Amino acid sequence: AGALSPCSRMMMRWACAALCLLTTGSSHAFEGDHQSLLFARRRGGGSPGRRLQDAAEPHAPNARLIQLIQPAYGSVQGTTAVTMRGDFSDAEPSAQAQCRFGEVTVVAVIVGSDAIRCIAPASPTVGQVVVAATVGQQRYRTHNSSFVYHDPYALPEVSVVEPNKGGLDAGVAVTVRGVNFAPSGHMLVCEFGAIRALAPGTFVDANTIVCHAPSSTRAQSVAVRVATDGADFSQSNALFTLFDPRLPANVHSLSPQAAPLHAPSTRVTVLGSNMRPGEGLLCRFGEAGASAGTFVTSSESLCTAPPLSEAAPSFSLLGTQPATADSVLFSVSQDGGGTWSAPVPFVYFDPQALPVVASASPRFADNGGDAEVVISGGQFVPTGPDLLCSFRPARVQPPSQPFGRGAAAVAAAATAAGEAEPTVRVAARFLNTSAVSCAVPRSQLEAALEVRVSVDGERFSDGAATLFVYDAELPPSVKRVDPPFSDLAPSNGAPRATVLVTGSNL
Repeated sequence: AGALSPCSRMMMRWACAALCLLTTGSSHAFEGDHQSLLFARRRGGGSPGRRLQDAAEPHAPNARLIQLIQPAYGSVQGTTAVTMRGDFSDAEPSAQAQCRFGEVTVVAVIVGSDAIRCIAPASPTVGQVVVAATVGQQRYRTHNSSFVYHDPYALPEVSVVEPNKGGLDAGVAVTVRGVNFAPSGHMLVCEFGAIRALAPGTFVDANTIVCHAPSSTRAQSVAVRVATDGADFSQSNALFTLFDPRLPANVHSLSPQAAPLHAPSTRVTVLGSNMRPGEGLLCRFGEAGASAGTFVTSSESLCTAPPLSEAAPSFSLLGTQPATADSVLFSVSQDGGGTWSAPVPFVYFDPQALPVVASASPRFADNGGDAEVVISGGQFVPTGPDLLCSFRPARVQPPSQPFGRGAAAVAAAATAAGEAEPTVRVAARFLNTSAVSCAVPRSQLEAALEVRVSVDGERFSDGAATLFVYDAELPPSVKRVDPPFSDLAPSNGAPRATVLVTGSNL
């Protein structure tokens, strides 16, 4: 030993450590760069003295079967001790043993008449490789099995699920495709939203597993995620939609709910429930033919509104007058047109036309902020946050004669008090093209208010409806009557006297 060079002595120590690892299966037998001894160079490289035989061919003729690989997966870092089980009973004690992982061959140690052990080499990528072995001159191969490389420091990634929908009952077998999957037994699990699958996933290959969807009490789209260690789930996901096959889709709202009269097409987001993916998703606007929709989630799909000339062919523009807003019915089908959802309105409108306000109902409202008033008119459009009502004090008209200058002074004073109050704008709720509703804003006034409507958030109707607000918690107050006197009984057919009562909270 004293005649060996320092380099030779180091090589001998590495060889002993490697032999200890292979025979015991312990990963603590060696440190540092010991793996360089175990891993042979790829074919075509290395010195003749160190190059292992390239006899471990995966499809060699007359090869015996490797019956079991334990474990069947390992880290891409290449530190996994792998045992291959088969019939090695006739191997010579001095026979050279080798394992092959894909294109890389490594040394192996015979640990019994039915097993050899080797260290899986490192791999530049996750995935699976074909495994083979050679003991002496006898070659060994696997049958429908392989070794899977995965990265234990990276999460799995899910890209596709097939099928991507199923009923609310549990049990639908879902094929999950992605990368960095591993055959980790009971630790290979799937999650559907916040619900873990009832049974572990079934490993198919490094890119495919099969899981069974759990049951659900409601229609929904859920993210499918995978964990190979039972705890750390993938960040990427694919959607699986649970739906009730007994019920049609339900449409709650459209966004936008309206389109300009002359728009060639308008992209519309449909919000609802019990929607599902598939070629049977159809959209229908008015009298236009059904068109294909785009599924997003169980509660959202996309449709394209056609021009008004297709949705309502009977509608026409008369002369040069602004066209009125026209409403058509929209619905969706999930089964290619067999059944349709309950219809909701979709409006075509002239973006240059102002809304028309005719009246308010009721005409009187409490100023405490809890009352709601319906404004009737025309050209109303469901433009979301741009659909507004404005409230401002009305100019009080003095009463006609014979009440005189006193009544006119009262009217002027009321007008002046009202003009000191600012205009208040509130959101309006679309009812149909001729009616909207608004909440009456809280106010200190007991007076008449002018109510106007805007569909674009900026321009308000020229006309206004008059709404009288009062304080329902206080009694009215009378300050003056005019005239202060009258005949007890009119004679000669004269009309009864009319008295103007002024005060507050009337």
